[in-house]
Amino acid sequence: MARSASFRTSDGRSLLLRPFGPRDAPALLHFANAMFDQKRTNRDLGVVSFDKEPTMVEEREFKERKEVVSVTAFDGRRLVGHCNIK
Repeated sequence: MARSASFRTSDGRSLLLRPFGPRDAPALLHFANAMFDQKRTNRDLGVVSFDKEPTMVEEREFKERKEVVSVTAFDGRRLVGHCNIK
């Protein structure tokens, strides 16, 4: 059963952690592409996955493989974090 969890950050924001769902795909693609752009200028970012901006098709295919547990973090309606655990 999928579960979500809320917590408050040190600066007072309320974040929601939840499993990735298909409705999150557009936000995740936007987030991933922003990370790709930051990876170019900040090699210490810790992003280890992609060498090019992912497409929506690639994101969906990756998620459908069921090889990973994918967790998203939302600040309101804005995706602010994502993690794949393999």
